[in-house]
Amino acid sequence: MLLLSRTSARAWASPRFREAHQPAGVSQRRIREDVRSFLEESRIIRRQLGVEDKLGAEKLMFAALDSVEKKLGKALVGDDVKGMALLQEEVNAINKKLGLKDGELEALEQQLETSMAKTDIAAFASEATEKIGTYKK
Repeated sequence: MLLLSRTSARAWASPRFREAHQPAGVSQRRIREDVRSFLEESRIIRRQLGVEDKLGAEKLMFAALDSVEKKLGKALVGDDVKGMALLQEEVNAINKKLGLKDGELEALEQQLETSMAKTDIAAFASEATEKIGTYKK
């Protein structure tokens, strides 16, 4: 996930969301509440999943975060309404620079989630087939 859509940018702060969306086979690290830690953890997860950042969005997101934190004079946390609004403005500028529209981002997220779900289903099916084969013997 590039974390460039409005849905993703807001949803990360919820521990329940993070637990529900923890990809299978990815380390179960705790994501701290500051945005920088979240972006760092997201970078690690994307690499573990083999998701490439062909657009350079990761670098742009960190630059946007740097800009917002400089304006705030402190680390940005998820419950900082003013800071998150500033970050959203920066994210919108990134999306515009990359030529991405909100509808496209949501479609890309859906495609990624569908792909991840298919991978999980295939892994579960393979595991079930193995267990069935073991029990038959």
